[in-house]
Amino acid sequence: MKKFLLGIMFSSFLISNINCISNFFLQAPKKIKQLNCSRTIDMCWHGQQGRWTFIYQKDTGVYVTVECKELPEGIDEKTKSLFKYNKENKDDFAYKYTYGTPPKGFYCSGSYFLFPVKLLLKVYNFLCGWFVKGEQKDCYCVEERLTFKDTQDIKSMTTDELACFIKDCNIIFYTGAGISASAGVFTMWQLEEALGMDDKEGLSKKNALYDLHGVSRAYQEFCEAMLYNSPTQAHEALKKIVQYKKCKIVTENLDNLHERTGIEPYTIHGKKFGRNIKNEWACEIEAIICCGLSYDDRGFLGWYKKHNPNGIIIAIDLGKPSYLSENDYLLMGDLQDIIPALYEKISK
Repeated sequence: MKKFLLGIMFSSFLISNINCISNFFLQAPKKIKQLNCSRTIDMCWHGQQGRWTFIYQKDTGVYVTVECKELPEGIDEKTKSLFKYNKENKDDFAYKYTYGTPPKGFYCSGSYFLFPVKLLLKVYNFLCGWFVKGEQKDCYCVEERLTFKDTQDIKSMTTDELACFIKDCNIIFYTGAGISASAGVFTMWQLEEALGMDDKEGLSKKNALYDLHGVSRAYQEFCEAMLYNSPTQAHEALKKIVQYKKCKIVTENLDNLHERTGIEPYTIHGKKFGRNIKNEWACEIEAIICCGLSYDDRGFLGWYKKHNPNGIIIAIDLGKPSYLSENDYLLMGDLQDIIPALYEKISK
């Protein structure tokens, strides 16, 4: 009982002093201690009629799960026979087909073995939500995505102007798939093309059911590129800028390219974000510089603008991203040239 009361007192102390914590984003990035090349990488494409799930592990390769409400039209009897039917399956995806070797530690969602673990996780998440305000229920998006459909006049910015801005203001960087494309890592659009995914329904538009071996191989190549490819010159220059500026790199990317430069980026995860990030920190960030980010997929920019409406977003990209408003800026060009040039100007 004494330990329980001490735990409650300690939690109360942490909550009462949480606003005293300095802004995490405006601190120098940590040096990477150990590169994780053995992690599991799972991705899901979800639509009204079906769901594809890909899980990669180094030891077992790729495991694919295809779930459908109804069997896709046009498939032959041999392919139909591969689907198992379960009318009580969650989300009404009654037909299920799996391909490959299940990853280590993987159990079906209905496993009784996992029930106590799931129950404990639910209790833990409930208690975290009770003790800590603002926890995100969605483990993917941290806020509603920032999107402007009809923005016409985007302000432009030069490399010289951005270098001065970085020197004088509190900024952080936010990287997307565009910074990794030159390292041989697929962007999301390229990955969907390689896998034959239909972005509307999550089903195959290239008869991928007939070539799951090829689809699995494409996903494995994508995962191995993320884990093992070398960083680009933009990654290396960005590391030097944030070490000079003492600020963070936030990323949506799953690859190891920032880590391979020797620093640890902040990768967004909804529940951890809600527990560890304070909304008032957004007001201390004068601008977010987006590098190769075409879409506010995680809602991080939506969070920023919600809590700092006067904050500025600056995009370095080959085209106009969807999250820019008329109050934001675009530096159009190849970030593999722009970011190294920025470092040269800042370091003088």
